[in-house]
Amino acid sequence: MYIEENEVLRYLGVSPKRANSDLRVYVYDCIEEILKVAYPKYVYNILDLEINEGNILLKGTDIYLEGENINKHLDNCFKCALMGVTIGALVDRKIEYYKNYDLTRSFVLDACATALVESICDEVQEEISSIAKKEYKLKITSRYSPGYGDFSLNIQSKLLNVLKADKIGLTVTEEMIMIPRKSVTAIIGLKEQKESFEISCKNCSSKNNCIYKKDG
Repeated sequence: MYIEENEVLRYLGVSPKRANSDLRVYVYDCIEEILKVAYPKYVYNILDLEINEGNILLKGTDIYLEGENINKHLDNCFKCALMGVTIGALVDRKIEYYKNYDLTRSFVLDACATALVESICDEVQEEISSIAKKEYKLKITSRYSPGYGDFSLNIQSKLLNVLKADKIGLTVTEEMIMIPRKSVTAIIGLKEQKESFEISCKNCSSKNNCIYKKDG
C-alpha cells in the first residue's frame, strides 16, 4: 500500500516542481496518517457483453450501459470487467474528524485518500489486465466510472448489486453517494486490440480548467 507524494500535490492543485520542503514534510505526515487507518478492499467480475438494438447489455443481468461515452469506450469489446474499490470507513472518519478544528489538514488528508484509492484501482486494473491476457487473450481499455461524461451515476446501485460489493463494505445512498466516500466503481473493456483513444489529461475536454491536470 503506497501513496505517491506528487499525486497528492496534484490533487491539492500544487505543481510538484513548486512544492517547498515544508509542504512536502506536511504532506508526508498526512500520508502516514492515512496509511495507518486505510484498509483497502476490492472486488471485480468479468462479464460478457451483448449489443441489443444499439445498447450494451451486461449478459446475465438486466443492466444496460446507457450513454454515448460508455458505448464509445466499450466499442469492439467482447467482455468487460466491473470493479469496486474502497479504502474503508476509518479514512472517512479521520477526514471528518479534522474538519472540526483543522480544515487544512482535513483537505490534505482527503487528497492523500484520493491518491491512495486511485493507486489501488491501478493495481486492480493490472490484475484484470493479467487475467484478460492469460485467460482470454484480450487486451484491456482504461477504466471508466459512472459520472464520467454522460454515463449516469444512477447505475451505481445496480453495479454494486452485481458485484455484491456489500461484502467489502461498499454501498450507495439514495443520492448515489458511495459509502465509504473514498471508493470507486469502474468498467474496463476487454478487446482484441488496445484502444487507440485513451482517457488522459491530454485528451480530456476539461484539461484547460482542471486543477488535477498532470504536468506535460
